[in-house]
Amino acid sequence: MASISPTHPAIKALLRDLSIGLVDSKCSLSQLIDARPELLVFKNESLKHFWRTHRFNGAEVDRYYLVQPYAFEYWGKTIYRRSGWKGSRPKKDYESFRSAFGTFPLVCSVLWGMMDPIKTISSSARPIHLLWALHWLKRYTPERQSCDFLGIADRTTFRKWVTLFVQSIASLKLRVIIFRRRREGGSAGDRYLTVDGTDFRLRRAKPHDKKWWSYKFKAAGLRYEVGISIVNGHIVWIAGPYCPGDCNDLTVFRSNLMHCLDPFERAGTDKGYRSEPLFASVPQEGQQTEEEAWLEGRHEKANGRFKEWESLSHPWHHDVLKHQD
Repeated sequence: MASISPTHPAIKALLRDLSIGLVDSKCSLSQLIDARPELLVFKNESLKHFWRTHRFNGAEVDRYYLVQPYAFEYWGKTIYRRSGWKGSRPKKDYESFRSAFGTFPLVCSVLWGMMDPIKTISSSARPIHLLWALHWLKRYTPERQSCDFLGIADRTTFRKWVTLFVQSIASLKLRVIIFRRRREGGSAGDRYLTVDGTDFRLRRAKPHDKKWWSYKFKAAGLRYEVGISIVNGHIVWIAGPYCPGDCNDLTVFRSNLMHCLDPFERAGTDKGYRSEPLFASVPQEGQQTEEEAWLEGRHEKANGRFKEWESLSHPWHHDVLKHQD
């Protein structure tokens, strides 16, 4: 008889299916063995103790098991109420997943591992709660509409888990956006990042207040400064929010990032930064090189990817201080 180890394939499969709801934690040991005869390899007393210890303890379950991408596929299938996730058009299913949650199951798995919700949020946290938060960020619909789509009866429960997970995602900023990473991957002369400002819509009771006015879409908004590494393409700098009526892109640049650059280092910018030639590399009028055009296009594409999330493309109607999260 084998001793029970959380790394044993049969135990890993059991913990995995228990964590995503494929195994009922209320079933008896005999019912469990009937459903999983491969567990008979373990000693009866050891298996009884293991089952009594783990079946109701979510923290123990997830301590030994990192939620895999197919678990998020399973919950996506449950939300969509489909008979099976893998059909004749798997690519269509992944497109539907991304349209509802903003990303793919693999990214959800990586995000879960970085957040470690069992320790940082609650032992009751489950993968489906992360999907609730991602759906809210992606669609940014009223609570009633989101709950109808996700099949949630209690809006208070939905609001609780969305708030906790969104805050947890926001707390990863310092671990993901690291300024020194702009140099990782090679050398780029005196330029290691491109910088540009991007605006997001804001719903204000008095949109005519000039400090909130964004000329980019003729309405109230918030402005952020985004820096992308030239060498590796990582987002390495985000500053904001700023009031677009009070701070143009150059003012924002002068207030912070300009002082963080190394000696003789310059940031790749557009013509709006030409007043700072020692810190900003501005293309010559009508003489933009192919590389500069490609870098500018990549940066604009990154700004566009932000707007794919409707919480950033639609007017923000929550507290302004929460927008930076």
